[in-house]
Amino acid sequence: MSMLMNVARVIDMNTSSTSLKMMQTLYACTIASRLKNSRSKDEVREIATRDVPAWMTFFYLASVIEKVVGYCLDNATESTKKGFSLLKGEKEGRTLLKMLNPFNNEFKVRSFDDIKALKNIANPQNYKDLMRNKCGVYVTGLLASIAVLGILIPKINVAITRKKVLAEQQKKKAAAASTTNASNLNKTA
Repeated sequence: MSMLMNVARVIDMNTSSTSLKMMQTLYACTIASRLKNSRSKDEVREIATRDVPAWMTFFYLASVIEKVVGYCLDNATESTKKGFSLLKGEKEGRTLLKMLNPFNNEFKVRSFDDIKALKNIANPQNYKDLMRNKCGVYVTGLLASIAVLGILIPKINVAITRKKVLAEQQKKKAAAASTTNASNLNKTA
């Protein structure tokens, strides 16, 4: 019972919107159900190449892209070097490698609300640069996710399906050719 209570507490939806952990769990269960109820190995392959990367994109890729772009913009913007940073967390110890780790919660990109809360204490140039950088980070993360979900994953699925269909067609042609050759040999004998 305590394990079930721990799971419930981790994915608790005690807010007006669905929690991230609840969405991760629901989507993972949906993928598992689709895999379990698939009718063929082709459907399993398609679900695995479509839904699993989509799950990872939804929950990890955008945040990694945002952290990396935020890290780069922080290093390129003079006012964020001297003032508040776009990334929460200590400035010392930040590396690009740490930003690439999707499970590293040490550094997170500030939200628009976090930046708005800094308006009265940040210098005006730092505030302006933070808002501009946050917009760039947000749009980049969004576009990266759209590109993966709307372009890359469908292209991969089409390429895999095309390769499989061509292989099956070649097998059928080879089988037909061997049948034709066998019947020609029988006629000549």
